[in-house]
Amino acid sequence: MYKVTVITPSYNSAKFIEICIKSIAAQRSDTFKVRHIIMDGGSTDETAEVVKPYLDEDTEFKGHTGGITVFNDYLYRFTKPIFRFSLK
Repeated sequence: MYKVTVITPSYNSAKFIEICIKSIAAQRSDTFKVRHIIMDGGSTDETAEVVKPYLDEDTEFKGHTGGITVFNDYLYRFTKPIFRFSLK
């Protein structure tokens, strides 16, 4: 069972997404599972190609053409009401 789900909104993030994926993957252990969902808002750069080698049962890539609405569309999936949304 997952203890934490991290949702990463992205748009034309090819330059930075690999660092993000590796950082989140480093948090995983045998006793603590982290699910990572990358919600893409219709990137026109190489984001999908950069993400592809990292996709597995714990890392998902959801493409969408609706910008930030892709993030909002998937919030209903989660059972825990506490989350933090941060853009830097």
